[in-house]
Amino acid sequence: MVRVFKVSFKILFNVILSLVILVLVVFLTLSYFNKIRIYCVQTGSMEDKIHSGDYVLVYRTDDYVVGDIVTYRVDNYFITHRIVSIENGEIITKGDANNVLDDIINSGQIEGKVIYYGGMLNFIINFKFVIAAFLLGMYLLNSYFCSCNDEGEDKDIKEANESEETVGTEVSNKNEEANKIKESDKNKEIIDSKEIDKIEENIDEEETIKEKNVDIKISDESDKTVDIGESANGSKISYSKESNKNDKVVDKKKKKNKKRKKKKK
Repeated sequence: MVRVFKVSFKILFNVILSLVILVLVVFLTLSYFNKIRIYCVQTGSMEDKIHSGDYVLVYRTDDYVVGDIVTYRVDNYFITHRIVSIENGEIITKGDANNVLDDIINSGQIEGKVIYYGGMLNFIINFKFVIAAFLLGMYLLNSYFCSCNDEGEDKDIKEANESEETVGTEVSNKNEEANKIKESDKNKEIIDSKEIDKIEENIDEEETIKEKNVDIKISDESDKTVDIGESANGSKISYSKESNKNDKVVDKKKKKNKKRKKKKK
């Protein structure tokens, strides 16, 4: 509701201000070229049309006809009456409330033709200071509303900037978290690679130990073989203690099998 009031007030103020400026520009321009004047009627000679104290707006022109209300100058006085006769450049006027015709005048004495009188013209001139104060108040109020709107826009801009900053901080935090995760993954990969290297080293150590054990067994087996002499060809004759043991084991098994066969029979 307040926003609607502000908008309608701004529109009304702009319309009134535009009209005032337009009227002032037109009036001042015509006054500068001596085309328009404002006079105040001091008597009631034109009643019931124009009353005493009314203001008349007079426009200078060269075309006058019977029935026009004109303002003309006699010595240092200005008279506003109606034209009742124009003959051979002689113009006769008369007040609507008068019974006597005015003296003859010529077109050079006429200041202009009355185009508007009384009404709004009287109000504007009589209350010009009140109108000026009213317009000034409207201007100040409009400025206040504009400043409020500017503050509101500034707040909106600040809020938008703050929201953008929060979004930016969130994005930066997410990026930091992602970087931390990447670093942790890299560290894990490094640790895994180190563990793999350790495992490979252990495997290599185990293999070397196995190879050493195999070498020891081979050396033991070589110790178990005994040279007993040379053959006719000159080659050495040797026997293995384990083979001798194996032969004994085989002989024992044969004996056992023979005994079993005898028992079966």
